[in-house]
Amino acid sequence: MVDGEQALTLLEDAAVDVLITDVLMPNLDGPSLLTRIRSGWPNCAASLPRIVVSSLEDEAILETALGVGCEWFRPKAIQGAHPDQVFINRVVRKRL
Repeated sequence: MVDGEQALTLLEDAAVDVLITDVLMPNLDGPSLLTRIRSGWPNCAASLPRIVVSSLEDEAILETALGVGCEWFRPKAIQGAHPDQVFINRVVRKRL
């Protein structure tokens, strides 16, 4: 598990297929991370799938996340096989 600042370092140093970030993280929160990716790596922001998760049920957080480049927003408490999980599993298997 990494914080937002560590995620930026990973983006510089590694090939990343998908970004999954929490809204609340130490050092740099999820929406701020997405904002920095959009400004610092515009090509990465255009091609990298970006998923934001949160245990918070707040419409304003969803609007903020979507406004800074979130493509999918999902609550943390998901039961069963969800289409997004199927997508994530495919990406992970592809990397292995």
